Amino acid sequence: MARENDDLLELGKRSRAGRVLSKYMRGIANEKTETVIDPISCKAVIVSKAEALARKLWDRAMGRRMRENPETGKMEITEGDIDLDCAKLLLERIEGKTGVSNDATDIAKPTAADKVSEVNKRRMNMLAEGGDE
Repeated sequence: MARENDDLLELGKRSRAGRVLSKYMRGIANEKTETVIDPISCKAVIVSKAEALARKLWDRAMGRRMRENPETGKMEITEGDIDLDCAKLLLERIEGKTGVSNDATDIAKPTAADKVSEVNKRRMNMLAEGGDE
């Protein structure tokens, strides 16, 4: 039981640390420091980091790439194949779905809900067998 409490305490610490990190990341994402070309006016505008990242993600999803023309030295937009991973990510975000990690190590790690379910399952089995915790 003490080990389970230690695990839950550790999860709580990680969760709080994650919330603090997310708070600062949201703050940094809102900083207006990035320059992009407005597609309507074709003029450079300063936008937030989050908007610049979203625009780059859309460009990749649509198959657009920026490259420097070696002859003129100017940046050009090239059209290529649609990036299905980026398109999937964008569509899931638009639909309100959160991102899911593809990392196998994350799948193997039990979540807090899994741990609580396991603890409750053991308690119910002990009660069914007529024993005390």
